[in-house]
Amino acid sequence: MSQHLRFGYDGDDGLGDRLLAAVLRGEKTATTSLAVEYLSGDPLPRVGERLTIEDHDRRGHGAVETTGVSIVALDLVGDDVAREEGEGFADASAWRRDHIAFWNDVADLVRADARDPAWQLRKSEPVVVHRFRLLEVYGQVQPPADARRRQLSVDRLNAANAAKSERRVPSAIQVRSAVVDDEQALARIDLATWTSDVSPAPAAEGPFFGPHTSPADVLVAESSGVILGYAKLHQPLPLPSHSHLLELAGLAVDPGHQRTGAGRALVHAVVQQARARGARKLSLHVLAPNVAARRLYEACGFTLEGVLRAEFLLDGGYIDDVLMAQDLTTHD
Repeated sequence: MSQHLRFGYDGDDGLGDRLLAAVLRGEKTATTSLAVEYLSGDPLPRVGERLTIEDHDRRGHGAVETTGVSIVALDLVGDDVAREEGEGFADASAWRRDHIAFWNDVADLVRADARDPAWQLRKSEPVVVHRFRLLEVYGQVQPPADARRRQLSVDRLNAANAAKSERRVPSAIQVRSAVVDDEQALARIDLATWTSDVSPAPAAEGPFFGPHTSPADVLVAESSGVILGYAKLHQPLPLPSHSHLLELAGLAVDPGHQRTGAGRALVHAVVQQARARGARKLSLHVLAPNVAARRLYEACGFTLEGVLRAEFLLDGGYIDDVLMAQDLTTHD
């Protein structure tokens, strides 16, 4: 896992040094990057993670602690992010002009990171907003631990409120079968939504579709041409004696479109498709800490069938795997 926050690159005309200095002065408390850049394998930062601040020569100058991570569409980045970047932007419009120009200038590097030669910057491009607070400047005394904890609580609350204000509510949601051209968008959603609270396996590197996932297995929710999320439906055991059962094998909604009804629309569509395919039962697994997903499934008619105790060791703790299912022989 990455344990550093690095600024600058060779030939950046001093940009990295200026950003690093702003962090060390406490003026810069956020940085932004394109979500697609993380497809090269680097993990997203995690709240509470301590990171060494490095220059482009990998020299450490201090440490920060991550206080918030959110994924926001490029055209929805707000004034708060522009201010927190600490680079003198008057508002989000100024921030957007500067960053669009920069990302277009380095588009070839982004395409290489994403392994997508056709990538083009879009108005709705997912942007990772990484918020942090300065813990230490090497050679200086750190603030008291209790003060850091108090500030971290405030920062987390502010980050949560910012994420809520940035969430876009789609005007209409349609659910359709996936097509091959959806692959890049689905891979980005996988990357943006994975945490150990929602899946025991990290988001897969490489193509979204493969031997175990075809477009025919996936339903996509979209609004005005923007993909909001997806759901996977498959037969868990390819046996004739098990053909009456299908499994909701994956559900993910872009963070910028969560709590907009996209997840519920996908679950209802999966239920309908499972019935249309002649299934008598639809099952799923959900990790016990994922309370929001469990409530969604319960609201959509799923009931508890069992709990596999301490099924996974994640982040140093043993986590239960919850089995839920819905009887498809009765209609709502």
